[in-house]
Amino acid sequence: MTSRRKGIVAVVVRDADVLLVRRGPTVPSPGYWAPVAGSVEAGETEADAVRREVREEVGLDVRPVRRVWESVSASGTHDLGWWIAVPTGGEMTLNPREVAECLWCPAERYATLEPTFPADRRFFGSVFPGAWESLRVDGRLSGPGINAVGQDTASETDR
Repeated sequence: MTSRRKGIVAVVVRDADVLLVRRGPTVPSPGYWAPVAGSVEAGETEADAVRREVREEVGLDVRPVRRVWESVSASGTHDLGWWIAVPTGGEMTLNPREVAECLWCPAERYATLEPTFPADRRFFGSVFPGAWESLRVDGRLSGPGINAVGQDTASETDR
């Protein structure tokens, strides 16, 4: 039995829109639309990997909010932890080796993009709506440190 590496998928949400990237030329499945994703490095937590991968691929700083799902990568090489995260800063700067383009859109629009991965379609079609609502209801996206659009407003000293 072959063990799979750990990976993450970062579903970055701003004003109820999700950040999607078209995968760049040097990553597996170039041209596919997907959330930011990548491997968890040795000694790194999944939450740390979410922050690092989003920063490396699109230049944004994010706060991982909650792990909401898991799947196996399309290649079968990674066990993926799916995280909802909110932007906290940074400038949108695409890493051209890893990201060809990006867009912010409602999660429902994912079903209209091509090409996409089957697990991603399942996530946006059935998992994301309930996970997003749960986070809104239980206050994870409001209260101290998070404004009405889900952006982190807490200073480093508040953490």
